[in-house]
Amino acid sequence: MMLLYFVDIGDQPVGLSLAWPAGRMTKNHEAYLTVLRSVRHALLTDS
Repeated sequence: MMLLYFVDIGDQPVGLSLAWPAGRMTKNHEAYLTVLRSVRHALLTDS
């Protein structure tokens, strides 16, 4: 499974690419979301 995601945060373009076995994503979904949310927070507060 692979995910490509591109978004503008404020005026900053951000791209994210993740690849993993589908079973691993299902098993660790909440942990991955926690890390991604911390990255988002860091991007939004580090101006």
